Amino acid sequence: MRDSPQAGSTTSVPPSGRLFAIVELVEGIAVHLAIQDILLVQRVSRIFRDTIASSTMLQKALFFQPVTTDFAFFSPEVIFRAFEQLFGEGKRDTERRRQNG
Repeated sequence: MRDSPQAGSTTSVPPSGRLFAIVELVEGIAVHLAIQDILLVQRVSRIFRDTIASSTMLQKALFFQPVTTDFAFFSPEVIFRAFEQLFGEGKRDTERRRQNG
């Protein structure tokens, strides 16, 4: 479990402050928010701001970093099968018409 930089300060931190100093908890909550709300949450505290600024997951959710995907999932064959299930065999029908006429 990672703590934010302020979690180790010598001043007395209330239990809620210690709780939200757990980066994974702030990330887990913030990732379910709308983009505008994630941006606004940065104003709540320095811990929230620093967590959002340093979290790769939240930076991708805000589109501040590129979102990497598994391109095998988005291969043309997978996309074709998905559309074929939705719209029938339109491409195959078109190919048959081209060959026949």
